Amino acid sequence: MKLRYKAMTLILFLLLVFVSNFISYAVTEKYIELEYFADETGALLFEDIIKMDVDHMFDSSDDIPRTSDKSAVWLRFSVTSENNDLYGEVNAAHIDEVEFYKPVNENEYEVYKSGISRNNNTKEFNHANYVFSINGNNERAYYLKLKSYGNTSYDFKILTYKELLENTSDMNMFYFMIYGIIVGLTVYILFMWIGIRKLEYLYLFLFLMSSLIYSMTAQGYAYEIFNLEANMSKILMWSSVCASYIFSVLYTLSFFKYKVNRRVTFFLYGLMSLTILMTLSIVTEISNIGLNLWIINPLLYPLIIISIALVNLIRGYKPARFFMFAWFWIVLATILIAVGINIDLGFATSTIYPISTALNAIFLGFATADKYKTLTDEKRRLEAEKNELLNVVITDSLTELYNKSFMLSYLEQSVEREEPNNIDLSIVVLDIDDFKNINDEYGHIQGDKVLKDISKTILEIIGNDNFGCRFGGDEFVIILPDTKSEYAINIAELIRDKVVKLNTLNSKEKQSSVTVSLGVTQALIGDSVETLLERADGAMYKAKQLGKNRVLEL
Repeated sequence: MKLRYKAMTLILFLLLVFVSNFISYAVTEKYIELEYFADETGALLFEDIIKMDVDHMFDSSDDIPRTSDKSAVWLRFSVTSENNDLYGEVNAAHIDEVEFYKPVNENEYEVYKSGISRNNNTKEFNHANYVFSINGNNERAYYLKLKSYGNTSYDFKILTYKELLENTSDMNMFYFMIYGIIVGLTVYILFMWIGIRKLEYLYLFLFLMSSLIYSMTAQGYAYEIFNLEANMSKILMWSSVCASYIFSVLYTLSFFKYKVNRRVTFFLYGLMSLTILMTLSIVTEISNIGLNLWIINPLLYPLIIISIALVNLIRGYKPARFFMFAWFWIVLATILIAVGINIDLGFATSTIYPISTALNAIFLGFATADKYKTLTDEKRRLEAEKNELLNVVITDSLTELYNKSFMLSYLEQSVEREEPNNIDLSIVVLDIDDFKNINDEYGHIQGDKVLKDISKTILEIIGNDNFGCRFGGDEFVIILPDTKSEYAINIAELIRDKVVKLNTLNSKEKQSSVTVSLGVTQALIGDSVETLLERADGAMYKAKQLGKNRVLEL
């Protein structure tokens, strides 16, 4: 199956999972009468809410506001069901402060305080989200305070114990499947880096790891699995998202090495430095400037990276297509999350980022594989061109045998530079008998055909481990490495016998055979290229003197 079809299948699968989770979480029976009050300052305490006449300030409409810029939302509800097996769940694990006030008796409330900005949590249950037990048949109101230092969407539900278990099971299965995809790709990239040791793969590994840590922390799993202090979860969440931005840029610059404008590179380094300062400001809570400026990062970084990829795609760099598509999912997630802050998307808002992160990781894996394939294809192409040019330099154009230059170079390396006691090399000098008469009688075109047919015969017999060379005119030299003279004589006889049987000069009017004379010699200690060739050439001329069409050794 082609790569794009595999990708489409996986995307469809993830979207189906997303839809199924959206439906399972969106349908919940209502057990309470819910009211809300928006505290724009975020400064009111529970005692203030109790003492103040705020009944007229609570609204019972379904349009519950989102928290933003240190504002708080107070939810007040009474249980209308007689079911004592009820639980409240706030589906926003990354909210800064959560306070739940549960009536115990007429004058007393039990308080649970948690949130990622609190050092001392009194979470009732070790759960990824904030879960509270609720007693049915209680006429007194429950109060829930939600406060965030930035724009945050959330979902509050009342569930039975069975519904809570089912939803928690579905949620865990969904997130662990997503995290499993990211972990698998992360491990794969880690092994690639260990094997290849390219900085590009290290940056991708660190980006995927930081994205995974951020997603797990934002969804509450870091707290649930590792039992982290809430404030530590906050530090981990902001540090990991900052690292994901930085390593995404470093990976992009490494992926498009030498293809990114220098000014763009300087701008990106400046943006990374600003992001680090923003993160320090948020984590240390020195000021709200970092948090106010941070809202540009989720969209700015992906758009810049997509722009870089698009420019390179237009220039013909094909791996940029997967790279650009990988970051499209992050942009889409950012837009949907921004919409979800103002429009209630239910459970969908909390699943958008993990899904987009998984898709981002998948397509970055595709981009990396595509780049590796492109580089491999380019290397093969250059190697083929190099070999082609080399063949032009060392090959005789008419016969496609090696030329004289290659022959002399090879013999020099084999004879003069070898160890004296390690010379098992023989050569055969072949000359076509009466070749001048063939040219005069049949013409030069037919003479060239004779040269080609004899060259083809030589190549067929000597195989790939030996070298057939054209010495010049109608004379050939056959180099036989690791071959003693007695074996060289056998090869020469095979060539001679097959040449005689060629039908190159046969026609309806005339039947004529081509013959060759061959001289064989083995390299001796102290030989030079000149002495070796002279000895083989002398053997060939002696074969001609003895009647031609024969093999002679000297």
